[in-house]
Amino acid sequence: MLLLNEQFSILFIARSGSSYLQDTLNNHPNITCTNEDMFVNHIYFNRSLNPDYDYHPCTRHGYSGIKVPLTILEKHPLGSSFWENNIFRKPVIICTRNFLLSYISYELVKANNSAWSQLKYKNPILINISDAMRYIKTLNEMLEPFKHLSNQKILWLNYEDGVENNYYKALNFIGAHKYKPVVSYTKQTDREYKHLIINYEQMMKSPLGSFLKM
Repeated sequence: MLLLNEQFSILFIARSGSSYLQDTLNNHPNITCTNEDMFVNHIYFNRSLNPDYDYHPCTRHGYSGIKVPLTILEKHPLGSSFWENNIFRKPVIICTRNFLLSYISYELVKANNSAWSQLKYKNPILINISDAMRYIKTLNEMLEPFKHLSNQKILWLNYEDGVENNYYKALNFIGAHKYKPVVSYTKQTDREYKHLIINYEQMMKSPLGSFLKM
């Protein structure tokens, strides 16, 4: 089975800082990281029709990579195991330590049409507790097959550790030389969820409450 030709892949869950990581990597003179649109539109559907479909990325020079949304792999006709076992070279997985925070952030984005700081979130949200629990369970199941890989074969990054820290870890894993990142960013926090979630008190009394206390 053919591998993707990229030297690395960024496997991500929504609202985990993957775009910040991609931006910082793309400012490195020897790295080109393609966004998920290329994977979804060019590779994902072509491999549905032809499992041996090969893809040759366009890159300036040096190291090339591609972003891959983990959630889409579960829905592929060939199954997620096809992707996990056959195509990802040097996978970099980025997620939050607390999956509930990713879920809340995603719901806030939908309700406010804004992907940025909570300072811009004006519309509070009502959290569906069952949906949130199902989301957390699904992500844990999706990540489980990757946990058997050694640190030499996979890199785990957490949004909470900060973009610059994750950037330097990624450079070391990919094998690229150190280069100071030039992308500025504002880290979102989880301090103000109480006024952004309509049923916050109900959440705290549910099984989700333990995640908010993490």
